[in-house]
Amino acid sequence: MLEIDRLIKQTEKLSPDVKQSRKVVKSLLDQGNLSPFTLQTRPVYANYAQALSLVPLPTALILVDPSSPTFDLIYENCHVMNPGRFYRNGKISYLEYYPGTRTAKQKALY
Repeated sequence: MLEIDRLIKQTEKLSPDVKQSRKVVKSLLDQGNLSPFTLQTRPVYANYAQALSLVPLPTALILVDPSSPTFDLIYENCHVMNPGRFYRNGKISYLEYYPGTRTAKQKALY
């Protein structure tokens, strides 16, 4: 069983932010690309398309997407993190990643 699917029976109890995070991670990693759109929707310059490839999957992937909630998930043995917005509620927030233990901690500066 995959880590991201561990709570399959409890999906109706998950918050909308957690559901959205799981969809983002599954979309990116299952398609193996950081830009999983058709070329008509979001064109990619062909000479640099390989830079967006996620094949083979990395050990850690840090997204910086302010439109997605803050999350820290493991899917297909790839640790995917998103710090969310850097500035919120008068604080600067960020993630610290520890590769030795494969953990991430949310930190905030006042």
